[in-house]
Amino acid sequence: MNDILPQHLASWVFAARNSQAVAVRCGERWLSYQQLADGAHNLAQALPPLQVERPVYALVMKKSIDAVQAIVAVLSIGGCYAPLDASYPVERLKAILGTLQPRAVLTDSHSDAIVRVIAGQMALPVINIDNPIRLAEPMNSAVSQPMAAILHTSGSTGLPKSVHIGAAQIYAFTDWVINEFNLSAADRVLNHAPLAFDLTFLDLFATFRAGATLILTTESEAGSGARLRQICHQQRATVWHSTPTSLRLLLMSDELARFPDMRAVMFAGEPMQGELLTRLIALFPDAEFYNIYGSSEANDTFCYRCPKTPIVGIVPLGYPLAYTDWLLLDDQQQPVDPVAGGELWVHCPTLMAGYGDARLTQEVFRQFDGKRYFRTRDRVRRDEQGIFHFLGRCDWIVKLNGFRVDLLDVEQIALRSGCVEECVAFVSQRDGERQLELVAYGSEAWNTLMLRQYMARYLPPYALPRRYHQSKTPLEKNSNGKLCRRSITQQFNP
Repeated sequence: MNDILPQHLASWVFAARNSQAVAVRCGERWLSYQQLADGAHNLAQALPPLQVERPVYALVMKKSIDAVQAIVAVLSIGGCYAPLDASYPVERLKAILGTLQPRAVLTDSHSDAIVRVIAGQMALPVINIDNPIRLAEPMNSAVSQPMAAILHTSGSTGLPKSVHIGAAQIYAFTDWVINEFNLSAADRVLNHAPLAFDLTFLDLFATFRAGATLILTTESEAGSGARLRQICHQQRATVWHSTPTSLRLLLMSDELARFPDMRAVMFAGEPMQGELLTRLIALFPDAEFYNIYGSSEANDTFCYRCPKTPIVGIVPLGYPLAYTDWLLLDDQQQPVDPVAGGELWVHCPTLMAGYGDARLTQEVFRQFDGKRYFRTRDRVRRDEQGIFHFLGRCDWIVKLNGFRVDLLDVEQIALRSGCVEECVAFVSQRDGERQLELVAYGSEAWNTLMLRQYMARYLPPYALPRRYHQSKTPLEKNSNGKLCRRSITQQFNP
């Protein structure tokens, strides 16, 4: 293992004073910190030597202890890991891997067959972590390069944007987490999010730096409220971190027992409704609740310690973190009265390096007073007490269960199907649940199943509409010939 700090993160597995302490647990299986480090070291010997000009290793595999070990292995040689959801459509995986051009693709037996087909078309080496083959040549020593992770978010071109995140940025973020929430070796942190989601930076790296235990949930467990409850009780979880939608699962279980060991419940990724928070506080009466606001590009920048008294409407964003500078600007990027609200721009040490695309990166960054600010595209206001409140998005990107979905991206894929001429994607509120819907018109006959099957080839499951509306006439336009989105949405979402 290397000793490059803070540039690279693998050495953090030695944060525990006791190397035999449990680092990660999933079901009946667990690894100590020493076992995690040793296993990562062995896997690193099977990786093609890192090249500074080509430091990325893609991970296409299901969430597991072995996947966590693969992340540590990549970081241990100074590499940059790019986790990709194994459930992504083939066309989406092809597009991302084609852009990344990784040094190698790491996979597991579950995804090996399809990964080898895709990677073979690009002449990319494939490493099966379930059966890694040690390289004949000695492993190169660790290389110092700044990037640690590449995540992917929704893009308006039909292709996802790659968010390039440096090790120093993650290090600064985990510093805040450990100090703010007093994370220690006594904690057991429950991970709910997929490894390709930015919430896992807290789950993995802050946990390991503190010498705490990571409780990993499988993909099937993450969707079951009853199973999540069982895991919390059995493993005596002390810290929960997920989206509000994921927390709602706990209320859908028949048994509503309380969780006496839980001391901190953190939620992020989407707005939390006050009504839901009140119900959750009853479930975790001894825990403190925190609304954490941020984005993949900036990580977390605001935090709100929630009162136990009921909150009406959306839970506030709270206060900027100590390392966050902020601006509220109008459409002309001029300062506005914070009480009235405006578009939020942030400057912090956790900002991404960029999108890997100079044009896209330039669109979201601007210099103010010599500082580099990121454009969040969120509308925010600050009240007289200094508390910040979320007002909505400035564009068509929405959050569903913590995942960012670009409505224009969804529409573009539908239009490419050949059977749709016009369409509008929107988010509805049905039976207390936010869901994605699509209104579409086409001169040729089409059916929902056919359109859904086509869109599923290019979009991840969370970006697929749950409900489809077939319009028999062209969609309403305004005097400029543009679609009347609000009117169309109201018509199909009364």
